[in-house]
Amino acid sequence: MPDKSKKNSFWLPTITDLKSAQDAARQGTAVCVLIIVFSLVIVAISTATVGGTPSQGFIAMMIAYGLIAFLIYRMSRVAAILGLMIYLGERLVLLAKYGMSGNFILTIFFIFAFINSIRGTFAYHRFLRQRTGAIQESHSS
Repeated sequence: MPDKSKKNSFWLPTITDLKSAQDAARQGTAVCVLIIVFSLVIVAISTATVGGTPSQGFIAMMIAYGLIAFLIYRMSRVAAILGLMIYLGERLVLLAKYGMSGNFILTIFFIFAFINSIRGTFAYHRFLRQRTGAIQESHSS
């Protein structure tokens, strides 16, 4: 019978090695891509029905999320933290401007994904240092 205390979940996956660290970190990459896709769909619908073009700020944010996605994929701790900070900042601005708008459950889902991304990138680098240290110790003996 499997040990339920070790059950891996999306919300806070167990990180035990390089692979599980990468899997957790890649949640942030996936969220960045989803944000870009959702935003582009909304812009396409808005442009088709109302007209106009996306603002420069919108384009800059999509580029930022694309860059963050790429860097998280490459296991950047700074990018993982920035991803969460930018997302929370956007949510707070929208909350202040429009009140409780948007899908609250999706927001929580994305926040957890960014948190897992931070956990994963930091664990990845910790495991990498441990592995490199073990290799160096075996060569010096």
